[in-house]
Amino acid sequence: MQGEEQKKLDVLANDIMINALRASGKTAVLVSEELDDAIIIEDKQKGKYCVVFDPLDGSSNIDAGVNIGTIFGIYHIVSINPDLTSFSNLCYGALLIVGLATWFFGDS
Repeated sequence: MQGEEQKKLDVLANDIMINALRASGKTAVLVSEELDDAIIIEDKQKGKYCVVFDPLDGSSNIDAGVNIGTIFGIYHIVSINPDLTSFSNLCYGALLIVGLATWFFGDS
């Protein structure tokens, strides 16, 4: 987090993203703006992608009625360090960007 106060909606959006990405069987590493540490997916569900995301960007502005959104990037992990027990170990592997996107949500 970047010093912002975490709201209930931030936590809910983060949990939904993590659960969906973990259940997909396509991810190896999840990096959320809401968490201090990366999530390393268990071997039985581990895929070949690293997803970095802010599940609810702009949530501190919800009361102002402006748009909020989800921002994410998907990286293909070309090689995985066998000792992938922490995000720092991923840096020894090669990453290729697959895609980036932003979804905006608003009332208009």
